[in-house]
Amino acid sequence: MSVSRETVLEFIETINNDHVRDCVVDQGFDFSTFLADALENRASQKQKQTRVSSNLIRKNSKYNSMNMICQICGGRANGIHYGLLTCEGCKGFFRRSIRYQKHYSCRTNRNSCEIMSDGKRKCCACRLKKCHNLGMNYDLVLNKEQLLKKRKSAELKVKKVPVSKISFLSKNEIIIARKITENLQQQLMSKKAPEELNHYFDYFHAQTKDFQLTFNTTEILTNKNQLIHLAELANLFFCNLIRFMKNIPEFVDLRTNDQVKIIQSCLVELLIINLVQYYDAKQNSLVIGNTSYQLQHLKNFGFASEELENCLRSMDKMQFNEMETAFIMVIVIFSEDRGCKNLSVIEIQEHYALLLQKILEQRKNQSLTSTKFQFPELLFQLSTIRRLSTKFRPYLETIISQCSDFLPPMLSELVN
Repeated sequence: MSVSRETVLEFIETINNDHVRDCVVDQGFDFSTFLADALENRASQKQKQTRVSSNLIRKNSKYNSMNMICQICGGRANGIHYGLLTCEGCKGFFRRSIRYQKHYSCRTNRNSCEIMSDGKRKCCACRLKKCHNLGMNYDLVLNKEQLLKKRKSAELKVKKVPVSKISFLSKNEIIIARKITENLQQQLMSKKAPEELNHYFDYFHAQTKDFQLTFNTTEILTNKNQLIHLAELANLFFCNLIRFMKNIPEFVDLRTNDQVKIIQSCLVELLIINLVQYYDAKQNSLVIGNTSYQLQHLKNFGFASEELENCLRSMDKMQFNEMETAFIMVIVIFSEDRGCKNLSVIEIQEHYALLLQKILEQRKNQSLTSTKFQFPELLFQLSTIRRLSTKFRPYLETIISQCSDFLPPMLSELVN
């Protein structure tokens, strides 16, 4: 069966290698910490960041150029990070290297490699050395213990938000909620699998007994026909997710480059969130259409893990309805660290987060069961989903790199 990808290809045809390389999921980002802090300190944080950045740029003559240049690689910088004007990629590289205490060796053993924008990933040792020599501040990078402490503090702040600040939805907010829910219903919440999906469900289910896949960093052994069908299934899910995003007004208003970066960095997270609607806690399985997939069986194939199972179970217990699920997905889409040039995504995320908090508060007031800590628990699970996405992405990249000759081109563009 040939699957049409016209809708998605029309949208992502502008993708180029630079955008693909720069769209990296940051393992060090703590979703719950950022969002909780943003909810409480939105105005003051924005003013403080603007004031500090402006003062630094004025005081230092090397930042006075109209075109801000990354001091590490020479690419386009997007702000001052850890005391130095850098691009998003070098900021993330420095943070990961310090937080996880990375040790690199120079690829030429000369410790003097030139770090340029198009080849900055070739020698991590010289890149980190340049960060140090130019004065990037190690002390500004939080270690794991500090992150944990900050997360707990952030969750306490969210729990202490006065009920008086969480009012019922206004007429305009109700309209927004209705539109975003209808979008989700049309694109992703059909309980019955679409006809074009049933073919893949039935085929995959019939072949699972013989489907063998072993994975490591260098080799993948699998039946090509079955992998092709599984990849086409992922294609269809990604198509629906992209359609969902294209129906969000704030997303459409972003520049194409920012849209591409968001799509590539959040698709795996959205896919995991979307799996919750198919999760059957009693059978510990995913029920899609007329087919049931045992998670234990999928673990043997490398498509699931105990952490994913626990996450699905926790999200299922919270029993989010369609409206709440739609808002959760929008919050993930407009996460701060997607590498967008348009900083308004932060305000967009905060806006939808506040709306979701209102909705959950309203549900708590109408429910006999306790949902007191549901919002902080959601933030924690979103952090877990980010980790799962980070772990799963190298797996996808390895499959695609070794099987690029017969996998759908769109899947390669989205994941690489």
